[in-house]
Amino acid sequence: MNTFIKKLIHFSVGPVIGATISFITVPLTAYFISPEEYGKASLFLLLQVLLAAYLYLGIDQAYTREYHEVADKNLLLQNALVLPLGMATIISILFLFNMSYLSNFFWGDPKQNGPIIMLTLSMYGMIFERFLLLSIRMEEKAMLYSMFTILIKLLTLLVTLGVLLFWRKDFLSVIYGTIVGQLLSDIILLVIFHKKLRFRLKYYNKNLIKKLFLFGIPVFIAFSIEGIFTTIDRFSLKWFSNFKEVGLYTVALKVASLMKVFQ
Repeated sequence: MNTFIKKLIHFSVGPVIGATISFITVPLTAYFISPEEYGKASLFLLLQVLLAAYLYLGIDQAYTREYHEVADKNLLLQNALVLPLGMATIISILFLFNMSYLSNFFWGDPKQNGPIIMLTLSMYGMIFERFLLLSIRMEEKAMLYSMFTILIKLLTLLVTLGVLLFWRKDFLSVIYGTIVGQLLSDIILLVIFHKKLRFRLKYYNKNLIKKLFLFGIPVFIAFSIEGIFTTIDRFSLKWFSNFKEVGLYTVALKVASLMKVFQ
């Protein structure tokens, strides 16, 4: 029982400290840029959250379900990555061929293609980060899991702050700071756990991939619907109001959401 409680506490450390760092990040960012610019940045972060529901295809949940059923954990991990990486590639191609349209749709400027390029890069990082952290969690390495959870938030804060202080003070600073911070964390994860990702053709298991996909379909549908409901408020504000209102609403919403972690 003592071991269980200790692990529970260790697993809780990461989310609590991560939420604290996020709590610091929100007002700091809002201090340096105008509500309008923050509103533009929040739409990018919102799009990133929405994409996650479609990228994983529910296979992240299927991975945890099958974890103790499959003896070779690397085989399971690498087969679980196949469809999400394929989905990321398809979405990336669609985004890159429609950069001007998407930039104009989200930020009112068809020339702002940088965020779209950064988004396509971040999709791959999000997938590896998600599944590697799940792998650590399933191995019950509580402190290691918490350390990486904190590292991701901390690097995002430091890089964003650096960009705001020494480069520019607009919505691009938040986007670039967030993505670069995440990618740095993901690179560290990949370097440390590269042995888990030694892809071998012999590891490819069509039946296992199909099994993961079929289990993930209901989860994918549920998460997709949930993603639409949780993001439609800010998209509606963008369509029917302006970026300033989106920025003010997002700051208030983030503070309220972060407070839930401490309840």
